[in-house]
Amino acid sequence: MPGRRPGPTPQYHEQRQRIIQAALRLFAEHGYEATSLRDIAEAVEMSPASLYHYFPSKESIMEALLELAARGPLEGVARLPKQASFREILEAAGRGFFRGISTIQAKQLLKVILVEAHHRPEWGHRYLEQLFDPTQSAVASLIARTLPERARQQLRADWLARQFTGALLSFVIHEELLRRGGESSPDREAYLQQLVEVFVTGVEEIERRTRHAL
Repeated sequence: MPGRRPGPTPQYHEQRQRIIQAALRLFAEHGYEATSLRDIAEAVEMSPASLYHYFPSKESIMEALLELAARGPLEGVARLPKQASFREILEAAGRGFFRGISTIQAKQLLKVILVEAHHRPEWGHRYLEQLFDPTQSAVASLIARTLPERARQQLRADWLARQFTGALLSFVIHEELLRRGGESSPDREAYLQQLVEVFVTGVEEIERRTRHAL
């Protein structure tokens, strides 16, 4: 009878997810520093010794949360159309970003990371490296291909991507996380459409002025 294949079992991955979710809930309620590994172990009804089988430290749990935070928005941006107009790229990027941060749990995770980044700058850097920077890079590469020729000479695609994703993140933090306790705002689409209109109109105006200046 063949033995089990080496490596983690489905039950192992399921238990890791239970631990991650319990840790997120406790970090959101009490803060990272005030939450112990024993607290997390009790929340999933296991001993601290058993928890070490899944995570060797509380820091390793936080690292898993950082990876989880990056996954949603990055997956949304990864589905952007490769052949599209500047407007279509921005609309798709905005919807993908919002879709990746659509649940209360995802916003709790964002809150935990932003709060703890004040105490541990290395986590802030990890957040930028794993979520914000790759998201911006993916959007910037598409923007660079869709900018009108003369506007491309006046504008930096990476800065446009940073300004655009920053505006999306600001909406999630202020309008949903702080104002609505994590619930998604019904104004998401209207906000996105206004943001896209401002960007598109601004780029078109720069293109027009540059052309007339020649």
